[in-house]
Amino acid sequence: MVDNIIRLDRNESPYPPPRIVLDEIRKTVSKANRYPSRELYDRLLYYLSNYTEVSTSHIVVNGGSDHMLELVTWMFAGDKGVTLVYPCFNVFVELLKLHGIKYRLVSMDYFSDKPIDLGELITYSKNSDLVYIDNPNNPSGRIMVKPKEIEELVIETREKPIIVIDEAYYEFSKVTAASLIESYDNLIVLRTFSKAWALAGLRIGYALAGKRALKAFYGMQYRVSLPALAGAIKALENSSYMYRIVKRIIDERERLRRKIRVLGLKTPQSSANYLLIFTGIKNIPSKLKHHGIYVKDYSHLGEGAIRVTIGNRRENRIFLNTLKEILLHS
Repeated sequence: MVDNIIRLDRNESPYPPPRIVLDEIRKTVSKANRYPSRELYDRLLYYLSNYTEVSTSHIVVNGGSDHMLELVTWMFAGDKGVTLVYPCFNVFVELLKLHGIKYRLVSMDYFSDKPIDLGELITYSKNSDLVYIDNPNNPSGRIMVKPKEIEELVIETREKPIIVIDEAYYEFSKVTAASLIESYDNLIVLRTFSKAWALAGLRIGYALAGKRALKAFYGMQYRVSLPALAGAIKALENSSYMYRIVKRIIDERERLRRKIRVLGLKTPQSSANYLLIFTGIKNIPSKLKHHGIYVKDYSHLGEGAIRVTIGNRRENRIFLNTLKEILLHS
């Protein structure tokens, strides 16, 4: 049995929140008998408005982007179904299957300068109730659509579907549709504190939403725990920490990607905190797990395809050395 497990399968931050954030979270424990105050929500909205440059009236805070995706799907996904880029965030696909919602796929090319056909996406979107694009894409890390392309998509489909842009990894990509929110009422941008902000355990996210899209979240604004609100506020007040660890993770990502390519393996350019690696090795996740390393299995995309979260320097070194050993004996 392996004593030290290395989790490179969840796209979490390998670094804990700063001490000042942890101290603020601890302070809230003695108030656990009370609901969070409206003032606390308003304070978080104020900081998020400054951070996103979007008016507070277009921001909704909730318990993670997974939950917000469910709300949007329940509200807007009807007989025309959903258009999505594939592969994408697997939780959303499972959600659609669970509720029997039909969907159509726009396939992507991991290595192309233009990963998707925008014309095809627009055509399908016009006949859909909902369009979902994770940007950067999960699992490839690729930027699917640039802000100008998102605006074109929204304009072409303005009277029809709700367009959801999942920006869970925005802090790593710096590509966003946030500036379009107040101009287009059918647009939603989803963000989270789980990745770059290192608060996955608190389960808190937010949506930037146009006027028509906002109705999906009616009455849902105040369903976040006191520790999550306090932690998110303090994290935003001390954002320099987030920027430092994001830079560290990006540097590690590029270092690891170079070494992966030296091994002769294919891995797309990533704008997130993970890499999609095509190893060609059968049962590679199980072989890595035997050494205490957990990765996400994407073998349905190609034999030996795995998504690997960027860990800290030590974790990445152990992963790389283990992968080399497995390659050597395969």
